[in-house]
Amino acid sequence: MADRSDPKKSGKVLSGPEKQQARKERFTASRAPKEDAPSSKRPVGRSTDRSADRSGDRFEERSGGRSGSSASDRPHGRSRDQKPGYQKPSYQKTDSDKNRTVKPDRSVRQTPVLETRASALKVEDERPKSGARPGRDFQRVDLPLGRLLFHVHQILENASATNSPIDRELASHFANIKGRLTDRDHSRIRDMVWGVIRRYRRLLWWLEIKGQTKQLRKLLLADLALTYNKSVADITALCRGGGGYLARLTDSEARVLSSMEGKNLAEETMPEGAMNECPPWAESGLRAVFGERFGEEAAALNGSAPLDLRVNPFKGNREDLLPRLEKAGCKAEAIDWLPHGIRVLNDPKKAHLPFYERGEIEIQDAGSQVLSVLVAVEPGQRVIDFCAGAGGKTLALAADMDNRGQLVAADVHSKRLARAAQRLKRAGVFNAERKILESERDPWVKKNKGKFDRVLVDAPCSGTGAWRRSPDSKWRRDEEDLAELVALQESILTSAARLVKPGGRLVYATCSLLPDENEEQVEKFLRSRPDFKLLPVAEIWKERMPREMPEHIGDMLRLSPARDETDGFFAAVLVREDAAPIAVPAQEEDKSVN
Repeated sequence: MADRSDPKKSGKVLSGPEKQQARKERFTASRAPKEDAPSSKRPVGRSTDRSADRSGDRFEERSGGRSGSSASDRPHGRSRDQKPGYQKPSYQKTDSDKNRTVKPDRSVRQTPVLETRASALKVEDERPKSGARPGRDFQRVDLPLGRLLFHVHQILENASATNSPIDRELASHFANIKGRLTDRDHSRIRDMVWGVIRRYRRLLWWLEIKGQTKQLRKLLLADLALTYNKSVADITALCRGGGGYLARLTDSEARVLSSMEGKNLAEETMPEGAMNECPPWAESGLRAVFGERFGEEAAALNGSAPLDLRVNPFKGNREDLLPRLEKAGCKAEAIDWLPHGIRVLNDPKKAHLPFYERGEIEIQDAGSQVLSVLVAVEPGQRVIDFCAGAGGKTLALAADMDNRGQLVAADVHSKRLARAAQRLKRAGVFNAERKILESERDPWVKKNKGKFDRVLVDAPCSGTGAWRRSPDSKWRRDEEDLAELVALQESILTSAARLVKPGGRLVYATCSLLPDENEEQVEKFLRSRPDFKLLPVAEIWKERMPREMPEHIGDMLRLSPARDETDGFFAAVLVREDAAPIAVPAQEEDKSVN
């Protein structure tokens, strides 16, 4: 009988069904286990059921081989689909193989590796995710100078675009990136921003003589070269470009900075106004007031201001408060020519703040305290602070009135009066009320004309006397702003004068040093209102102040930083005579009704 399993050997031509049957028999024979070949036995644990093998293979394919042997169990990178007869060779170390290097059995997982992997994952989880703020235990490091310059430039650009004060822009910037900078970064950014502002005109002079346009980026780069003595190579390394750094230097910028190397910020050929950081729109007025002392006073206005405090007599006295401040870490001394003044000499930890929060002290410049004393209020009087603002002078007036009488804090800014309400409550003042005015000619003024013993008008002004505290304000004004302020001051003074009763006093004051806003305003008012007379401040000073008045102060008060160590202030005391008041022109009456 012919062998049908192999038609080639039999030589017989098979039909179609026979070929199919032969292929089936060969397939079955190849899958059957061979008892005479021990090496071809299936591995232990493998099922002989074909369906089980197939389902196991499918499970291994889905699970990536995790259910069966791992890749480390397959020597020399052999794939998972091995022949059924394959067995993994075992390595046994014998006595003759002591010097041989034996590979470890990778089928046994090493515990230290797992522990290392787990610890790495734990550290990875503890790191802050992208865009998230770091936790409390996250250790921040100081930013490099190049990154700080990016923040400085951004603050200056935003303040210039919105014409907003620098201190407000600083607070907004730090609030937007809260938790991402160290305290030292905050301090360095703040110092660099204010440094550019205090050296603004000198830096601008350097750009002008170099033929450069006025740009904040160029001012900042020039400040690095002239103030911090940075070379072009240093500045190039700081301006890397990309996120968090200033853009790379251009060839023009590099040439200009190279010409500034080794130069001083102050040059002998620099004009006196630029040398002392005086803006052009105020220079002529300050020269008219100070004359030969212009340079000294202008330089003092560009310096830093001290921290002055006023003791609240409702909650203590100066003699008891000074040792308490020193014990808390605040070194201070009494301002002997003021009844309640204290000057802080050194307070690195701001130890005075708890006293302020309790209402025991108020932050008020010495010049402002002098102005409050010159109003000369008495308990039981009717007094109005016509431009009260946040209520600093209102608090001082309430203390002099001993909480007796009527005190009105009036202003057109409701938000400022809201802050005044908090301060009045904290200080223990209860005889003051607030009045929001629509304008300086609010109908309320006409209804209350001739009813007040004292009227204080601390008019809005150019603020030239307060440049030490807000140096950026000098660069945010010009001649047009000054003209608008002078017109507004005249309108406010004329309207507020209607509130003064016969025999009462009108105190006109500004924190400006320009004659346009001060002496000229008073002279113009006295020409229009002959029923008011100027009262020399020396008469009030002698009655109210603990020391004699300085000789340089005339009939009107004028304080300056260089001579008096205060902010610049002006004040004039005007007394309304008992005679019948002069009728207000019809035009003025029509304005008051509207």
